[in-house]
Amino acid sequence: MMLRRLADDVRLLRHKETLTTQYGDKPPWPLEVQTVKLPAGREALLILGPPEAREPLVLVLEADGGRAWTKEMPLVGVFPGVHEMAILSAAEGGVALAFCDPEGKLAALRHWDADGGIVADYEVVDAGGCAALSAAHWPGHGMVLAVAGEEGARTQIIDRQGGRAWGRAGVFLPWQSMTGAPVSIAPDGDGLVLLQVGALHGTSSSVLLAMRYDGRGSAAWGAPHRVGPAPAQKAARVVATSAGGGVVRVQTGGRSVVISADGNVSPLAR
Repeated sequence: MMLRRLADDVRLLRHKETLTTQYGDKPPWPLEVQTVKLPAGREALLILGPPEAREPLVLVLEADGGRAWTKEMPLVGVFPGVHEMAILSAAEGGVALAFCDPEGKLAALRHWDADGGIVADYEVVDAGGCAALSAAHWPGHGMVLAVAGEEGARTQIIDRQGGRAWGRAGVFLPWQSMTGAPVSIAPDGDGLVLLQVGALHGTSSSVLLAMRYDGRGSAAWGAPHRVGPAPAQKAARVVATSAGGGVVRVQTGGRSVVISADGNVSPLAR
């Protein structure tokens, strides 16, 4: 979400002093705000300035909107000049911040516990370029990162023991990625659906494609499934959410579809 004035977000209006401390009396509008839900009604927010001055701020709010904890310099001690960032929930009420180094060669994670204490930093995957970064918590499995770059899109999971669940290299998505197109992540029970705009190998037409993986990183379908035409803005994030039972709902191109556990794509029933 792009926030163009503080009055547009009642959550942040209550914490004007925190924003003023971070950005001064005149914040660099618009601010980018990413939000993830946490247990017990909590929310974690990642607030970012414009691309030339990201100045990330992590703000965790209680269910009543009060401040639980903040990180005014959430990436202190890591690479300077980080530009791609994504916030996600973690196990046991924790919060994590995914990021790529300035040259886009490495995707990493910083993980805090529910009280804001740092748990660990993880080098997740050699990115091979980082035009877009996505992240999500897969309950029972770990923290998922998907990086899209010049070499294609790659996904990796940091499991609950801090290891790379899908091997050192992670898993490449089985298509030619559209440059700059982010990966959408939809965890669902024992499966994980990943979607991105790209072209099937041997073709040149870009469409929205999906693939499902199990917890070991093995493809659950024999081939990627075509979900629909590419969105008008190929850099736009496609909204994909679990509907339970292996079913994923996808909003794309002004329409909603569902993907079944076996990969069948159909319009969402009204």
